[in-house]
Amino acid sequence: MHGQKRSEYKARLRDETTAKKLAQKSLQWNLLSSELLKRRRDAQGLVAAPTSTSTSTEKMEESNERDEGTEHSSSNRNSAASTLETLKLTEKLLSVNPDPSHLWNHRMELLLSLTTNPPPMATTTTTTTTTTVATMTPGDFIKKEQEMTTMCLQRNPKAYGAWFHRKWAIRHWMQIMTQPQQSTGTNGIDNTNEHEHGGEKLLKIELQQCAEFLNLDERNFHCWNYRRFVVSALASTILHKGHGGDGVSEMNDLDGSWTSWCNLGASMSKEDLTHGSYIGAQIRHTRHQPQHQSSTTASHTNTNTNTIPPPKSSSSDTNYANAIRNLLQDEWNFTTEKIRQNFSNGSAFHHRSKLMALLHPNASCIVETDLVRGELELIGNAIYTEPDDQTSWWYLRFIVDWADPNSLTRRRRRGMIDPTQEEMDSYTSMLEEQFECVRELVMAEDGQCKWGLLGMNMIATILYERMKGGGGDDIDGGGYDWKQEAYGCLETLVMLDPDRIVRYKSMMERYD
Repeated sequence: MHGQKRSEYKARLRDETTAKKLAQKSLQWNLLSSELLKRRRDAQGLVAAPTSTSTSTEKMEESNERDEGTEHSSSNRNSAASTLETLKLTEKLLSVNPDPSHLWNHRMELLLSLTTNPPPMATTTTTTTTTTVATMTPGDFIKKEQEMTTMCLQRNPKAYGAWFHRKWAIRHWMQIMTQPQQSTGTNGIDNTNEHEHGGEKLLKIELQQCAEFLNLDERNFHCWNYRRFVVSALASTILHKGHGGDGVSEMNDLDGSWTSWCNLGASMSKEDLTHGSYIGAQIRHTRHQPQHQSSTTASHTNTNTNTIPPPKSSSSDTNYANAIRNLLQDEWNFTTEKIRQNFSNGSAFHHRSKLMALLHPNASCIVETDLVRGELELIGNAIYTEPDDQTSWWYLRFIVDWADPNSLTRRRRRGMIDPTQEEMDSYTSMLEEQFECVRELVMAEDGQCKWGLLGMNMIATILYERMKGGGGDDIDGGGYDWKQEAYGCLETLVMLDPDRIVRYKSMMERYD
């Protein structure tokens, strides 16, 4: 149904000629599936010959003993061809329907047996026979799987199995290339640099491939998730190249989570982690600090939080840090482009939120006013263009929370030091300006904008709690009664959105 309207899809099924073709196609699918299942059972020895009497069993055992060498040799010679044939069979099935996960799992097992070095099915050479095992070079493996998954994703761009398999293929290839036996070629020459550059080139091509898929469907969250994995792999590759090591452990831990390679950058730092690291202060962890750190040093670390000293590193380390920052900046620009193309692109907003702390590490401790106002301007364009779309409103909620200088997350990164009055005043001013902006939008929509009212309630509630927590009344210098503003928004929502009346009444209780 992908790319077709439901009515058009059902109309095809009512056509007699099309129905016959689909029935024939289904029959062929079942036959191929049965053949694949038989091959799998035969390979695992799950099918045993029937034995009705002890005599037949004894004859079979004698025959097996007599022909053991011949049959073992023949089996080994045929195993390589059988594995490759089975692999082609999975490709044929998946090209028709890329959704069944069991087919991808079967293909994965076959590829592991072909690419593992040494192969798990390999045996030693005897005086009479030699075991034949199919193998596949890393280059052939990754090229084939890229082509295979691309073909499947063109048929169904949202096939979970195809995206997961492509991610596994990249990860498996990187693991193979970081193994010691792959670092040296057959001529004995060290090929480490060549492999590292090859991996970086491959991952950059994958980013381009993601961009092409997102041009077709900019909200395909499968592709966005895969893109985050590629960024993670590319960043890990840069860090591995900069710090050496076997790289196997890093690739084993590579699961697409940005936390993994952020922590990798911190753990690889040769200097005190409290001085920052390759992508900023957000990846420092106090639990990694040396045990012998004196209380004087710890006290100095906690108090000197307004500025993050640059990491003590060599010029090569700086180059790697710049490479990662350029990578993150490219991702930031990419999300900007996609959001401007479609303000309903929730995946792009989510991707952008993950980049925020990484690309602007100083803002983890100090609110960068220009950065926040720039994001609010982007949100303003989105909510005025599509006021009933919840995507930009959720991102507004994220920005308001992220920019709060008194939030627990920001206080922890500042060593639990209270924000300055200047920071709090700046944050309050920003909230008041945003409240006016949203109020104008709601008025332009004759008060019928549900998400605008929720946005006003959120901002008014934050300001009300600030005034209440500061020991003042509910009315600030601007003349607003923030408690009444927040409560009034909920009263309007009760009438505008009666399906959620219980929720709104529950929210009202906080103002009692």
